[in-house]
Amino acid sequence: MEEETVSLIIEDEQILVDKQTLVNHSQYFRAMFSSGMRESTQKSVVLHDVTVDVIRKLLNFFQTGQLTFEQSGTQEILTTAIFLQMDDVISHAKMSVTVENAAEMFEVADLHFLPDLEKATLRHLSINYLELLRSNTFERLTEEQQEAVRSLRFGGKDTICTIGSYDKDVHLTQDAPRTMHLLDVQTGDWTPYCDVPSSFSTNACGVASLHNYLFLTGGFTSFKSDQMQKSSICFDVLTHKWTPFAAMTDSRANFAFIGLGNTLYAIGGNQLCRSCGSNTKALASVEAYDLRKGSWKRLEPLPTDMIKPCVAVCMGKIYITLSFDNGEKLYTLLQCTGQWRRVSTVRKSRFVFSMSSVHDTLYLIGGRPGDFSCYNVTTGQWSTLFKSYSEQYLDDCVSLGDTVFMVSSNATQCYNVKSRLWDCYRIPGSPTNGYMRTRVINISPRNISKLEIEHEK
Repeated sequence: MEEETVSLIIEDEQILVDKQTLVNHSQYFRAMFSSGMRESTQKSVVLHDVTVDVIRKLLNFFQTGQLTFEQSGTQEILTTAIFLQMDDVISHAKMSVTVENAAEMFEVADLHFLPDLEKATLRHLSINYLELLRSNTFERLTEEQQEAVRSLRFGGKDTICTIGSYDKDVHLTQDAPRTMHLLDVQTGDWTPYCDVPSSFSTNACGVASLHNYLFLTGGFTSFKSDQMQKSSICFDVLTHKWTPFAAMTDSRANFAFIGLGNTLYAIGGNQLCRSCGSNTKALASVEAYDLRKGSWKRLEPLPTDMIKPCVAVCMGKIYITLSFDNGEKLYTLLQCTGQWRRVSTVRKSRFVFSMSSVHDTLYLIGGRPGDFSCYNVTTGQWSTLFKSYSEQYLDDCVSLGDTVFMVSSNATQCYNVKSRLWDCYRIPGSPTNGYMRTRVINISPRNISKLEIEHEK
């Protein structure tokens, strides 16, 4: 059967089109040609407020299924498709969101009330958040849009995750897989999560959680601790993928690593030193990784060298404990200048090995088994929290909600600051190998269900 054609007249130019193609892909033309009115029998249609270039792109899409939304033309294409009620184009747009065209997608979605397009754009940006931070698009988004993207990265359940190193007593000749584990606080069960890539050693490396990514950097290349590791990797909790990022300027191990805002801070530690009379030397140097620039820069060094300094974020500030001959001191980082300011002296030198915070209070763990120190950053007052916890070795501590969790392979002990109750024996130690770092990540219900199925198998 011979095709029936219709002429589209746009800007004094005519485009001959198969009439059935317009009917199949445009509710606007479908209604026009089936109305029974004079327009339904006309051989030509005059279109206003559209361009020839855009119409040609749309017609080509109907033939080939190919249509790109580049930054400069996205709004014009979608506005035309909405005017002509071309639903296939809108559906294609939802699957074609990029960091580069996201701002235009938001503008069209807001102007024409397309909530599904807005959701698709938010979802794409949340999954590609690091790419967004390094792009010009980030500055073009409103504060509300930026916050909406960030919040989507935390749409699941905050969960404790342990990242181990190596068990030297068991694996004397080779590095074993480092499986991360998740804790179900309600049941007390630890569940295998995923393995750290075999190409990256976790021995004495830094681990930081920021924007629901896990960042690992530095340390030694193996459990032998005989070579510095000059690589960094990032784990995206949403996509379950590992990717590399820039290595630190100074190789370091046994250092504090923490994130705040859009910046990661590597603080102190030590490095191998063959020529300084000992195997290693302690470091006072500090460097920061800017997620927006994708690069490191040096900051003002610590007031003293420090191996394994303890660090925590409290009320939007970074705090760190440093050891001096006359005791331990508490310092804070002034982000605006990159300088360190002494806050207080730690009551009773206790050789703090871990620190966490809940609300406006820092909890310093270590030293005296019968108590640990608390510092309120609002009042500047110290207090002592007493308990008779089991004197097990503890690797790390982390806060989740109103509870401080102290974790090792031997035990997991908890203190709820609101109820002032201890839970010392219900939850076993983490099955993660070796010395472990404990962080909080946000796991979506979909990922939790997948883990439960794999665990049952």
